[in-house]
Amino acid sequence: MNILPEEDIFDLQNKIFIVGEIDLLLEFNIEEQSKYVLIDWKRSLHRDSDHKNENQLKIYAQILKNQGYNIHKHGWIISHKKNNQSKKLNLEHGENLLKHLSDWEQQTFRSSIRSCGLCKRSDSKLNPCPQSACMDIFDIKHDGSPVTFRETGVTKSEWKSLLKNKTITIKKNNHRYEICLDENFDTSIEHSVDWNHESFDVRGKIKKRTHIMSFDVINIIINPRVFIGLN
Repeated sequence: MNILPEEDIFDLQNKIFIVGEIDLLLEFNIEEQSKYVLIDWKRSLHRDSDHKNENQLKIYAQILKNQGYNIHKHGWIISHKKNNQSKKLNLEHGENLLKHLSDWEQQTFRSSIRSCGLCKRSDSKLNPCPQSACMDIFDIKHDGSPVTFRETGVTKSEWKSLLKNKTITIKKNNHRYEICLDENFDTSIEHSVDWNHESFDVRGKIKKRTHIMSFDVINIIINPRVFIGLN
């Protein structure tokens, strides 16, 4: 028997790469033929994630079959945190990878993923989503915990002034907004901004929003993380 941990796997389907890692692949020699057993580790097994876990192992098995491997009719999903938690999975029948891809494209995501404000790409420095639907800093009606924003309606000179002076006042929508930098703002971001652009798509977090009724001023504390030049 050969023990192959963390075995990389990939396949090209309809110009889409499927890339993954088989947690444990066991190679048995039976009657001078190699046969492979797939095992996937999970912290624990939950009924609400069974379908996803099973599909993952079935897809890996089908990719190996397509590449000429002789796959054992059963694979296993095993909890490495809780004793005696395991699930035997029938891998004897083939999987239609194109159908899986089609289902994946049309699936309805959990509400936590559907919300741009909770997606890591909404304010990613390396790979920001070009279609993020986060609200801008002037429209968010928010007085609680930090929330993600995406702002394109602030001018370059206003951004420069904010980063230099830590606070600016902007009149918009018949209101006066006092925009302040959060105390934890990373000042090194200012030096990485390409000011040759005339406007910016800025992503970050609103830390606090307070309407000071006596002065009719809306105070907003923000922590901008990403400046994307638009033109």
